[in-house]
Amino acid sequence: MQSFAIVLLLISAVMHAGWNAFGKHRVPTMAFFLVASAGGTLLLSPVLVWVPSVVRSITDYDLALVMTAGFFEAIYLGSLAAAYRTGELSIAYPVARAMPAVFVAGVSVSVGYHAEAITAGYWPGAGLIVVGSLLIPLRSFRALRLSAYAHPGFVFAVCAALGTTGYAIVDDTALSRLRSANPEVDPVLVTLVYACLQAGFTGCWLSVAVVVRRGPRRELTEILREGPIVPMLTGGWITVTYGFVLLAMAFADNVSYIVAFRQISIPIGVGMGIVLLREPAGFAKLVGTGVLAAGVILVAVAGS
Repeated sequence: MQSFAIVLLLISAVMHAGWNAFGKHRVPTMAFFLVASAGGTLLLSPVLVWVPSVVRSITDYDLALVMTAGFFEAIYLGSLAAAYRTGELSIAYPVARAMPAVFVAGVSVSVGYHAEAITAGYWPGAGLIVVGSLLIPLRSFRALRLSAYAHPGFVFAVCAALGTTGYAIVDDTALSRLRSANPEVDPVLVTLVYACLQAGFTGCWLSVAVVVRRGPRRELTEILREGPIVPMLTGGWITVTYGFVLLAMAFADNVSYIVAFRQISIPIGVGMGIVLLREPAGFAKLVGTGVLAAGVILVAVAGS
């Protein structure tokens, strides 16, 4: 992984932990993230006019890829909203962030997706990520039992991780195709076009989930009545944050390392939950965070 990709991911990590802490403070809903997705799409929409050649180069297959990525992103955001409503930021955030590093590597190896780039040094770090994720939800080591992981906040965080796994793999494929089809266009602009389209399709999938259920429809009505400025600004924040990640994909050998190194935001997010939101800081949670961070470092070194 080149140094420029690391810098981009560090910036993204701080921004990502920040918007998650803000979102948890507001107790987000699926309707909130629907409006946020609209805000992100609106923020980036001028780039579609700026580089129309990229838009024209999109094939039906590319369109299917970005729609699929939006579907997985909608699963991620919907699950994350549920995790934050039912659990703590300092538990849901690290689990949702860390587990994709393992899931993506597993998919890469099982289906042969850039499997040659997964070195032996990756797996010890991945193992520590799993152990850390399992320790973080515990109040103490004496609470280590299967029932500790039946909490809805933990379950929804794992679902969010599965969503992240899906869109990370699809994004990598889709962006590679778009960049190859537009070698004369700056990769930054190609990335922004893709990020805009992905945010738009995410909003489309979320709108389906919101419209078909009475509760989310009511929540959307309340948001629009109170004023959508805050969720739309949050959407811009989210989109810019992930834009850094998409750009970093152009400078790394394998998407698994992108997903893994992004997890440096985990101790930041846990700290925000404990300090800003006054969540309990159990010893097992702190140890789990440290173990998870060590796993992230090992994975990042293996991919450098």
